[in-house]
Amino acid sequence: FRDELKRVLEAEDLTVKVKEHEEEITQLRKHLDNYIIKEALILKEKSVLEKRIAYMRVAFDHQQQDLVDAASKSLAYRQDIIEENIRLAYALQTAHQERSMFISSLLPILSEYENLRPSVPDAQSIVGNLKVLFRHLQEQLMLTEEKVKESQYQITPWQNELPNKTNLPVQSPNNPLGKVSNKSSLDIVPQTPYPQVQSPMSSPSPVQARGNWKNHQVIPSEAPTRIMDQDYGGRAALSSSNQFRKDVPAQASQRDSDALQFGFVAQNSSLPLEGPSRRYVLDDSVGAEDQHVREPSAQWGPGDSPILESGLEEANPSYPYLPTVPEEPGSSFSEAAEDDPLPGIEGLRITGEPFPGRDLQASGFSINGTTSCNFEWVRHLDDGSVKFIEGARQPTYLVTADDVDNLLAIEVQPLDDRKRKGDIVKVYANDQAKITCDPQTKELIKKTLEVGHVSYQVQLPVRFLDMWEPAVLAIKREGYSIKCNGQRGVVLTEKFQKATAINIPYGYERQTEFSIVSADGDEYNLQPADNNMSRDTIVLVLRLFRSMV
Repeated sequence: FRDELKRVLEAEDLTVKVKEHEEEITQLRKHLDNYIIKEALILKEKSVLEKRIAYMRVAFDHQQQDLVDAASKSLAYRQDIIEENIRLAYALQTAHQERSMFISSLLPILSEYENLRPSVPDAQSIVGNLKVLFRHLQEQLMLTEEKVKESQYQITPWQNELPNKTNLPVQSPNNPLGKVSNKSSLDIVPQTPYPQVQSPMSSPSPVQARGNWKNHQVIPSEAPTRIMDQDYGGRAALSSSNQFRKDVPAQASQRDSDALQFGFVAQNSSLPLEGPSRRYVLDDSVGAEDQHVREPSAQWGPGDSPILESGLEEANPSYPYLPTVPEEPGSSFSEAAEDDPLPGIEGLRITGEPFPGRDLQASGFSINGTTSCNFEWVRHLDDGSVKFIEGARQPTYLVTADDVDNLLAIEVQPLDDRKRKGDIVKVYANDQAKITCDPQTKELIKKTLEVGHVSYQVQLPVRFLDMWEPAVLAIKREGYSIKCNGQRGVVLTEKFQKATAINIPYGYERQTEFSIVSADGDEYNLQPADNNMSRDTIVLVLRLFRSMV
């Protein structure tokens, strides 16, 4: 009985152990299945990661190639800059050598004359003083030649009946030198062999001519007292250069100084309209300056010198006196200059076709000493506001799609050489009508709207490189897309929204470019691949489709 009981207990133990092992096997099979599933997921993730790593390696290789290309371009650009700097350095050295040679050659000539020593050794002062010196020496040479040619003499009675014996004898055309004999009552007057040639003694000195051309009036009666110098054969001389210097205004602008000293510019002459930083000429026509009325410059003969007009008895003021160089303009001006009219512009108008993509040109005549102008192109919007166009500060303007359905005008403010500002002159383009498109562009836009879709071949800039790659801009009623022909593929696909903006940069340097700002704020610069396709046409089509959403 005990043996049987023992066998039964062993059998039960074996049964329990078998069940435990079976349960353990079942549990292990479940774990194995779970591990197989996890292994499959891991293998799948591994495959995805390997693909991503492969893509990243390709992108990294592209980036590396882009960096290499950019570095090579940068090195080439730097090399060009270095070569240009070397060339400019040599050119600057040559200019300095030429300047030093110019100054060292001409300054010794002027150093002999105290009045002609320039305070600043620049080219303008040296050349101006040399012109004065040349005129002075030319007058002396003509006087010397005239004295040599004087071979005929006649005896004329001395005018003892003059009421005031201290006064000098009245000069006549036959007595150009005014030589007086103090020993007898007879005056020996040399006769010029060529009476038809005007003696330089009867011509006004440079200072007197300058004063008369500037002020259009005679020199005041406080003329310098004249003395007789026997060493020069009785030739009239100025007693004091400082006294005569009072007749010439000391304060004048550099332009006026040049005009007075050499008589090259007439008063109220027609001057071109110029801009403030870089000056632009308003060329209305080829003969615009010739059509403007000029006042004739003063012409003095032997008998109508300014000293005669001022009431003096002796009429010959032409001793070859070397005038001083005018000083730099100061801050004060004469009362007459303060009463001068403000600078102005006459006949301001805008020429050119007022269509997008065309150029407009402002032109006119300057008056009252206008030397430069400030330009501002403005748009008059439908709500009555005025918008100044950023960067449009030249007399020429490129009409864009931004100007369509708006009034376009230019405001010009003239300035003179004293920086006085005149009244602002304003004129509208297109006869004060709104800017529109030309008929061909209108017809093209109309057909595009009827079809409802259009594609344009454009160019998209490559990042980090100054290059453009071809792309296609597809426009539909509901949206637009940009797709590159290269590896980049589709760059952008978006529906038209209120936040979508189409902008046009200002300037002739970017006259073919435009940009699209997506709803996310990303900006994409584009330009037409075909030069025959207008940028403004594409912009107008985009804006019309966006307005229809």
